[in-house]
Amino acid sequence: MIIKAALNGGRTKIDNPNVPVTVEEILNEAVQSVIAGAQEIHFHVRDKNGIESLNGQFVAEQMSLLKRFLPQIPIGISTGEWMESDVDKRKQLIKEWTVLPDFVSVNISEDNFEGIIEILLEKGISIEAGISTPQEVIALVKSGLLKHCFRILIEPDDLTLQDALNNVSEIEKIILPVLTSHDILLHGYNNDTCWGLVEKAFERKYSTRIGFEDTVFIDENIKATSNAELIKKALSLKQTIHDS
Repeated sequence: MIIKAALNGGRTKIDNPNVPVTVEEILNEAVQSVIAGAQEIHFHVRDKNGIESLNGQFVAEQMSLLKRFLPQIPIGISTGEWMESDVDKRKQLIKEWTVLPDFVSVNISEDNFEGIIEILLEKGISIEAGISTPQEVIALVKSGLLKHCFRILIEPDDLTLQDALNNVSEIEKIILPVLTSHDILLHGYNNDTCWGLVEKAFERKYSTRIGFEDTVFIDENIKATSNAELIKKALSLKQTIHDS
């Protein structure tokens, strides 16, 4: 059961001026998050203009830097289709990676997720599968690739906490009976579901994640100053749940 820092996602400085988009900012946020207690790092690679990218040049640059300063910390990135909507081009970009992440998130909702997973496995990269609905669980199971995913990300995109919790329950009914040694990581998005699902993850002894990708607020109306601040709040919630 781990806490992962999700450093930036698709957020921009408009969402929060502290969102890391440069190489230096990503490195600093990663290091400070680990100091604060994060056990893994997830981030979206950015190009020279701060735009999300799957280009091997930027993947190599940023993975090399983070690995140099955090050699013992598992570090993962995203393969989200919004970074390259043409699936064949996206596959080619991934094939060209030379400095590899420890793990990669693959969204099961996306076109030809099977092909993306197969390329990543060929490169020896571990897979965490992103699941938002019960239908996506079924698709992953039918693909025969579940056994190759070391972690299942349950990440409902519902707009209210109650709807998200209902969705999680339906996903669990399908996924739990077919899991063996897979890790489950539960997280939400934005203040409506983010903190509630972090708490639920701790209650159920799941892994979880927090960071600017999931919320830019430390409190309802107060923007966080860093990913580390969000990690510290999550650890405080974990301690409160443990003590109760």
